[in-house]
Order: sequence, then structure tokens, then C-alpha cells
Amino acid sequence: MQAQPGKVALMGMQFYAHHGFYKEENTLGNRYEVDFIAYLSDINLAGENNDLNATVNYEVVYKVVKEAMAISTPLLETIANTINTKLAIAFPFATKFECTIRKYNPPIGGLCAFAEVTLEHYL
Repeated sequence: MQAQPGKVALMGMQFYAHHGFYKEENTLGNRYEVDFIAYLSDINLAGENNDLNATVNYEVVYKVVKEAMAISTPLLETIANTINTKLAIAFPFATKFECTIRKYNPPIGGLCAFAEVTLEHYL
């Protein structure tokens, strides 16, 4: 059977965390949302045999994201890089990871729904 590329995603994971460059952000905390997408060169490898080891396990993804979000960090870019790097080790058969982190109501001196950072990691 021909390889069929696909993706596995966890979207809208929500956390309350204490990230930010400013002291107030670390003290007060904020609401965050994380999206994670793993791209696979052949998603059928798992689907044909119901093999969880041939795909990206949602529980592992959530655990890594939750652990990264629990560590107070100044920049969202650093958190996204940590998530991508750890999941690249866990799922070396993926071809690309994409992690997006949204910080709601960022402290910019005006109204803004959210700030967003997306990092792509190619394997």
C-alpha cells in the first residue's frame, strides 16, 4: 500500500501558568492555550494495525506540554522549543512538529485578545 502522509494534533490545551518577561506576569499568572501538531510520512502504519507505537500518543504529548507549561519561563519561544525537542525524542519517526502557544490578554498597554508564537521543528 502506498504511504499516506498525515498528522496527529492536540488543539486547545488550556493552562493557567506564570510565564513572562515581567515580574508581574510571573506573580499574577495568565491563561494560555497550546496547539501541537505532529506530521507523519505514513499515518497508515498505525491505522492498518491499530499500533499505538507507530503513531503519536496523545497522552505523552499532553504530559510533555503540561510539564513544560508548569515551569515559569520568560519567553513563549523557549517553551515551544522545549516541547518540540522533547517530543522529537519521543517520536523520532515524525517528519515535523508544530507547537503554537497563545497568551491571552498580554500586558502590552492596550486591548489585545492574545499573543501567539508558533515554532516548527523538522526531523
